[in-house]
Amino acid sequence: MITDRPWGTFEVLREQNNYKVKVLTVNPNEKLSLQYHRHRSEHWVVVEGTALVQIGDEEFTLNVNESTYVPIKQKHRLSKSLGRREGSIMVLPRRGVLSRPGLPCRAGAQLAHALSGWLRSRRGGAGLGQERGEENT
Repeated sequence: MITDRPWGTFEVLREQNNYKVKVLTVNPNEKLSLQYHRHRSEHWVVVEGTALVQIGDEEFTLNVNESTYVPIKQKHRLSKSLGRREGSIMVLPRRGVLSRPGLPCRAGAQLAHALSGWLRSRRGGAGLGQERGEENT
């Protein structure tokens, strides 16, 4: 099943207790939130397009058939390179404890946006700082 997000889509290809493999498609000029994971690492492989990657304080570009490793507890973000018209498609194998519920640990300005979306889904449409029936501005 393909799941839509503001930055693109993802699909879980396989999931077990200690690993998960996802395919992410990041739309042009979009980015995921800056985040880290307490109990798992990730390995990112670009299979189509170009991706801008931030791991810790380092930013770099990955092209088709290039990959990088994201260690446990390391802040990271995935973006689609600006100015490119095509999306990026990444395969993300994760290894570590996956059975723990909850969101990844997010940092930066996108934290409120991520929490608002999560709350909206739990409250039947009301985001962060909103009650049901209020408009989202």
